[in-house]
Amino acid sequence: MFIKANNLIEKEEIGRVGERYIQYLLELHYGLETKRDDVVYDLRAWLTNLNIEIKTSSERPNISYGKQHDTIYQFSYSDSQTQKEAFDFTVCLGYKDIETLREKQTFDNIYVIPQRYIHLKPSNRDKFKEWHKTLSISPRPLKSSYKMKGYTYDRFECVKGIDKLSILATSNKRKVSNYKYRLTKKLLNFKEDKRNNYKKQLLKLWNKGYTTNQIYKEMEVNRKFVYTLKQELKLPAYNPNCKTYPKNIKA
Repeated sequence: MFIKANNLIEKEEIGRVGERYIQYLLELHYGLETKRDDVVYDLRAWLTNLNIEIKTSSERPNISYGKQHDTIYQFSYSDSQTQKEAFDFTVCLGYKDIETLREKQTFDNIYVIPQRYIHLKPSNRDKFKEWHKTLSISPRPLKSSYKMKGYTYDRFECVKGIDKLSILATSNKRKVSNYKYRLTKKLLNFKEDKRNNYKKQLLKLWNKGYTTNQIYKEMEVNRKFVYTLKQELKLPAYNPNCKTYPKNIKA
């Protein structure tokens, strides 16, 4: 439906395919018509007075410390797009590769993200010394016992799915504004909130008398992470709530 009849699609054309895809979904599910206005943003919904930027990305190798950790999407924004209130929302569309996109005629994942988050997110600087911002999102949980490494998958779950497009069809300005602030705060504070939840989980197990070895197995994270959390919580090396340490259990 969105791919050329001759079944050919170039990489630079995928952005336009993404725009048509979102226009189709908005009109199909919400009766919302949009007009292409490719300046700082791509689409404008006249009925709700919202400006929308569309981004697309295939899955790319996620490499850190010289090792590949599954794949990620990468959505980049220019300096003008990161300015305050440059537009209202960005819709990020992820797909595996061009061949799969051509075959399925649909994108694998949709993220509807407030522009305010893009504006407040720390910047990156590329090899040409130009400022820009990139959103890196894991399409699936990373296979790692250190769960904080895979936090981008969980972070963007709150803005993921076709149903999240409903905010673009909302004409209640106050509701839209509250949604922007609430989601932006949740996205920005996600890593700290998740770390705090791990601390609460660790303390609960600690107070029950669990050893460090038992705690990291129960929490399904690695020992180093548990030791780091223990240092932040200023807990002793050995749990005083554990009366005895059997020979086969380490502290």
